[in-house]
Amino acid sequence: MIRITAYRTTLLLLFCFFTVYSLRAQSDKDRWRCRHVVRGLKMSKALEEKFTPVFYAYLKELHEAKDIYDDVKDRYRNAIDKRQLTPTQAQELLDSHWKSDEQEVKVRKKYTLLFSQIVKKPYVYYIFQLANDKVPK
Repeated sequence: MIRITAYRTTLLLLFCFFTVYSLRAQSDKDRWRCRHVVRGLKMSKALEEKFTPVFYAYLKELHEAKDIYDDVKDRYRNAIDKRQLTPTQAQELLDSHWKSDEQEVKVRKKYTLLFSQIVKKPYVYYIFQLANDKVPK
């Protein structure tokens, strides 16, 4: 009985560690993206202070929009890898993908307006361009 409890505790601790690590890794990527955009647009300190909280809010909403599809995809990962999706699973994946895409567009449109209140319109385009650059490993 003690071995089972110790085993479960170890698994729980490992799960917690990997969850925290993945959240930290995502925030590291978000910090890199923010610095990359700020440096790319050569923002002043005052402008950076206005921009940064809005940009982090944008990234948070964008992650939530992408999670709509990613959560369903993770649920059916084994079936996808084995190419054994049922028609219902495939339809659910397609629907969640389209919903995720719609949400991403809504988020980008919303933040286009918010970013344009902080910087000039041409810079809004560059914000999205720089934010989509690949994060170095």
